[in-house]
Parts: sequence; structure tokens; C-alpha cells
Amino acid sequence: MLALAGALAGGCAQWGTSTGSGLVPLASVAPGVQQALQGDGSCQLPRAAARSLADVQRELQPLGLQLRVHACYPAEPAASQGQGAVDLALVVLDGVRAREALAGPLADGQDLDLGTPVGLVDPLSATGSGELAPDVQRNRQWLLQLMQRHGWRNQPQQWWHYTLQAAR
Repeated sequence: MLALAGALAGGCAQWGTSTGSGLVPLASVAPGVQQALQGDGSCQLPRAAARSLADVQRELQPLGLQLRVHACYPAEPAASQGQGAVDLALVVLDGVRAREALAGPLADGQDLDLGTPVGLVDPLSATGSGELAPDVQRNRQWLLQLMQRHGWRNQPQQWWHYTLQAAR
């Protein structure tokens, strides 16, 4: 009986059912989202955040793009409802299709040039920095609008950091 319970519990995680903590593995809900994480490499987020990232990836796929998550924060300290936050970037899978939405160099298999690396603490990392090439500024604004459509709020000093807004 205990073996069956253990097998069922393992199956729940595989299908994106939340654990006792209310978190789900991102890979079980949004398998198309690439993860480039430090440590154990397992991103755990509230179900709403994981589902929203799956929706973002579904919008990116026809454009030849893939979401890459660099860090997961299951509950943002400042977030009143613990919706979760991520540090992310975009990977170009098909530069020809990506050209429909983005500007600048779009090499297959490369990160989209957003001006600074994820995690760089610098004034140039501000989402609205006017000190960057016009293509980079346009691509940052496109990413910002994409994430906002799916309920995410940007941290203005870090183009890569987004927090899921509480449900209204």
C-alpha cells in the first residue's frame, strides 16, 4: 500500500500536480521552457506562474523563439500573494521566423541580444535604458509587452526580472 502511495505521489509531480508546498515543477507544466539554473536545476513555482510561462512559450514557439529561465523565486518577498518571479531571457531557434517580431542579429541557437547579460548590475540593465542600440531597446520593449500580456510585472532596473501579478 505504501509503495502504491509513493508511486502515485511521484506521478502527481510528473503531471504538474502541486506538492504540499503549493509549488509545481516548471518542467511538468511548461516543458517547452528551457531552464538554465544553478544548483539542482529544478525550478519550482506556484501553479499560476508555471501556467503563465507555458502560455508565454506557446506564443513564442511560432515565432521561432524559446523562453530560458535562469532563476526561479517561488514567492517574491514583496509580493503579497506569493505569485512567483523569474529571471529570464529568449533563445532564437529560427532567426527567419523571429524576424517577424524582433530586430537586430537573430542567429539560430543564440540568445537574443538584450544589451546586457542576465544578472549584470549596471545602469544599462534597466529595462528602459536609452543608452543601448535601437534594436536592443525595441526587443526589450517587445519582451516587456509579451510578459505583461501574460500577467507579469517587470523590475525596471533589471530587464530580465519578472514577477507574476496577483490575480484580479
